[in-house]
Amino acid sequence: MDQFFGWYNLSENRRVRFAKMKVSGTAQLYWESVEEFLIRRGQPPITDWVEMKTKLEEKYLPRSYRGNLLDQWNNLRQGGKSANEYVAQFDEYRMRCAVMEDEVMTLSRF
Repeated sequence: MDQFFGWYNLSENRRVRFAKMKVSGTAQLYWESVEEFLIRRGQPPITDWVEMKTKLEEKYLPRSYRGNLLDQWNNLRQGGKSANEYVAQFDEYRMRCAVMEDEVMTLSRF
């Protein structure tokens, strides 16, 4: 969705409205309950995409998700993989973990 929003240069408010339209199933029920809770509390609705995304991540991503992903990256070994396969998997973990570190540290992980 971030790529879509960037491509179409949607405002924060339109991003939230579009995302609300796209959630379905239990995620839609959850989001409706979040909105209802805010209304009952007299609080303003969520109009910021980052805030909405954070709420959804808190609900649907286990707290251990990022830690487990980092552990998998740290434990990555070439083993029987070709060099190309290893580099591709290493790069995927690097991007998914989104760790900000010096190049020297990343090279050390490699």
